Amino acid sequence: MGADRHDVVRSGSASPVPVERSVPVRGVDWFTVLLFVASSIIIFVSFFEYERYQIALGPRGSMLSLWDRILLAWLVLAKSFFYLLPVLVVCGALILFRRPRAADGVLLASWILIVDFMASDLICVGFAGHHLSAYMPHIEDMILHPDQKIWQWAGEGLIKEALTILAIVAVSGIVWFCVVKWTVRLLVPGNQWLFRRDALTVFTLAFPLVTLGVLPALQFFHDRSALDRCGTTLPVTAGLQQLIDRFAGPVPTYAATTALVPVLKLGQTGTELVETLTGRGAIRKRGLVRLTTQDRVESDEGLSTVIDAEALRNALLPGGLRSLGLGCPRTSSPRDAGIAVQSTATPVRPGSQAVIDDPLAETIGAAFAELNIQSVLQSSVDPQPVDPSVVVKKPDPPNVILIIFESFRPSAVSPELMKELDAWSMKGLRLDRHFSGSNCSHLGLFSLFFGRAPLGYHNALNRKLRPQLLDSLRRSGYHITFLTSGETKGFRRVDEFFNEDTCHAVVSDGRFSLKGMDDWPKSDLWKLERTKGIVSGSAGRPQFVFYYLVSSHYRYAFPPEFEVFKEVPSFWQFVDPRGQRQNLMSRYANACLFLEQAVVKLLRSIDLGRNIVIVTGDHGESMGEDGVFTHATRMSESQLRVPFFMLGAGIEPRRISTATVHTDVVPTLLHALAGEHVPIRDCQGRDLMADPAPADQVLLVPANGPDWDGFMIVRGDKRLAFRTKPVAGSAPSVEFAGFVDEAGLFDFRTAPAALAQQGTPAGR
Repeated sequence: MGADRHDVVRSGSASPVPVERSVPVRGVDWFTVLLFVASSIIIFVSFFEYERYQIALGPRGSMLSLWDRILLAWLVLAKSFFYLLPVLVVCGALILFRRPRAADGVLLASWILIVDFMASDLICVGFAGHHLSAYMPHIEDMILHPDQKIWQWAGEGLIKEALTILAIVAVSGIVWFCVVKWTVRLLVPGNQWLFRRDALTVFTLAFPLVTLGVLPALQFFHDRSALDRCGTTLPVTAGLQQLIDRFAGPVPTYAATTALVPVLKLGQTGTELVETLTGRGAIRKRGLVRLTTQDRVESDEGLSTVIDAEALRNALLPGGLRSLGLGCPRTSSPRDAGIAVQSTATPVRPGSQAVIDDPLAETIGAAFAELNIQSVLQSSVDPQPVDPSVVVKKPDPPNVILIIFESFRPSAVSPELMKELDAWSMKGLRLDRHFSGSNCSHLGLFSLFFGRAPLGYHNALNRKLRPQLLDSLRRSGYHITFLTSGETKGFRRVDEFFNEDTCHAVVSDGRFSLKGMDDWPKSDLWKLERTKGIVSGSAGRPQFVFYYLVSSHYRYAFPPEFEVFKEVPSFWQFVDPRGQRQNLMSRYANACLFLEQAVVKLLRSIDLGRNIVIVTGDHGESMGEDGVFTHATRMSESQLRVPFFMLGAGIEPRRISTATVHTDVVPTLLHALAGEHVPIRDCQGRDLMADPAPADQVLLVPANGPDWDGFMIVRGDKRLAFRTKPVAGSAPSVEFAGFVDEAGLFDFRTAPAALAQQGTPAGR
């Protein structure tokens, strides 16, 4: 195709007549490329991406100001242009060298792959909280270990859905490219100015200007925590994310006002000691300050340097320490927790602690003391064996039936959904604000059976520790049966503490082969129906039977007759996340109704005077209220909270509305069996039957992505998040990451207005 051909107008059989002004073919081709890229990305952002990004922000998404909405749309648009800029360079080179057909092919193929990647990645993040790259190890596991049936937990039909998305993107891209070429052909006769060099230069420069111009504009984004969540949702590399963070400016955080003193080294000058106390590197890195549980100098030699109060205060937080005015009662001293909080400039001497008069520091110190965080951290590094002295000495103890629902939402046991179970729960001990130890299965089950926070999950399993609950019941003469519909073999090491060594019997299949989620209801029902035979045929030996029911796991399985809430199947659910959410909620509700009928049938078939029944979940489940679906991704109420009730022999009706956690179950159940409090060494839970008013705070260890390793303290209506980092030979260091809201979003807006006005220099 010639570079300088003229468009022509044909009239009858006359020879071609050239138009008044010539239009360079390369200009037409290049304008076609620019128009296609710009229009297709605007459509993609408008009809697919923007709403999903708003949903990913959780409740904040619907509360953004108009200006923040504009900046959010601009950022999402710029992200797409950024990925396509290299494609534009290649296409421009091909057009320049008179290869327009090759340019069209490269453009279409690249556009389909890039847009499909962005769409699939956004669906993954919006649905499960992780980017596509996080699922590569699971895909590898599924390929290498097909016998472990890992694909069941990923949900069936995902490959089909992935291919459907690719097909939609490919077809729509090709169709739209044809529409753009036809439109450009119509524009040529009367709009030659569009294809001239000056105009094309302006259009071309618009792409990098739109892409890079958003960076300085982000300085004016008001809701900094929403921008932080949006940044983690973007399919960008760590380097690009840091660039966005740098231009967006510092997040107003008060993490730097709470620094627990690291180990002091001898021979330090005053300046070096200030550096040690402040952990400046951490401040510059993420706006965080290091905390540790070590507070003593490792020698009797004195320190010759006295720290200047003002210098230390300025080093800890440039601009001075500021009170946050949280108004927390000082019920416990940080000194009681075995930790040192920021210094008030008194001379630092060997073995001494210095405490600052700061409400936030006092809040953390009190929480650390009451929850014995120092012991929890040490136990995570050096977990001790279970307590072999814990046995139930009461003659003829009742049987225990523990029913664990997969992905059990906190609102499921209610008059609105599982109303029969809700009525049964009122007959025993009901925990209205109960948390799993985590938001994922293996850590939640660990908390439930070990009575310990799962910070030391892998260390405990490496030492082959047995679950305290199973060990104690076995020593008490109980016969233990584990029945599961979900494959636990090879799953996050769960089979290392649920096996033939810790249980007398493990039943993981039935009278059929589990071929997929359609078999989950049959498997769950068949296993529950075995209960009466187990507890009645025990020949005088008490039974502990626990079930792992999986019909309530994504994608939520149920028999056809339980389709009470109808789905609305639609092709448009791929571009309608709210409709998809409604369908998933309907499926989940149907699965819960099916399981409720089976469990209620079991409750009616046994003598509750001779049995104790516990119903709870391994973790909660998100349905979009925190910006994602399913679990194991957010430090949110919907993923961390679960229903819990215990009824039967010796259990008086009682409701507890303060925060409780799975680690409390072991001592509480053993009290119910023994009729008195049973001391348990190294147990981190509370005996709720012995405590008339349990404190309203718990320790949780959520799984929050591949780069998160830490814990969260729920203290009344506040949620304090901490990161942990391993320290060789000692308990891990701890960083206060900030407050978290109900949706699991770091809540920087809770800082007082005065602090927000003065600003803090802590960077991201």
